[in-house]
Amino acid sequence: MGAVSCTRRRLFDSHSIYTRSEFAGERIPTLNGALDVCEELDLVLFLELKGGSTDNVLRTIKEMFLERPHLADRVCLVSFWPWMLYKVRRMDPKIMCGFTIRREELQYTTSGEPKNQELWKHILAGLVDRAVFWSTHTWLWEVLGISLLLPYKGDILEKRIDPDLWYGRGVRLVTWTVNSDDEKTHFENVLRMPYMTDYVRRQGQRYQADTV
Repeated sequence: MGAVSCTRRRLFDSHSIYTRSEFAGERIPTLNGALDVCEELDLVLFLELKGGSTDNVLRTIKEMFLERPHLADRVCLVSFWPWMLYKVRRMDPKIMCGFTIRREELQYTTSGEPKNQELWKHILAGLVDRAVFWSTHTWLWEVLGISLLLPYKGDILEKRIDPDLWYGRGVRLVTWTVNSDDEKTHFENVLRMPYMTDYVRRQGQRYQADTV
């Protein structure tokens, strides 16, 4: 997508594979368009910061909050990259930030496939993953000043993340990505934890969810 112009992106059909029949023809919104909808519906927006030019990202964020200062308590910036969140908080400590984490993010895909075929890269990725995971639990969360932690659902289900620890620190948890009905029921009724999903409604027989 990085090589595609904004004009062309607006022509793309952005419907989900789960909602093709209901929302075919839905276009990818601009940032301002998404903000307008969130304001209209009184929603909280999680805005994910990807890789790329940090300066451009920071400039866009600064302009966004200058134009819409009332969104400071309605928009939470989230990212896998701690340096992005650190720079945002240095720019404006009033901005809410959330750190997205998965213990094996650099080493494995969510389906368990190695991301690196070369052995040394595979081992190095695992060491970095564990260093980030450990530091997040000990000191990194405080340096970043996060209001929210977004752990991968597998880390919650395998009890690698202790919700009570984070609640005691005043940090809220929102897990991802929970699609199956059984998992939704577990997170809602047993763990009582909010989650992100690709499909808001219950599935029934409409599709087979990826249970990874």
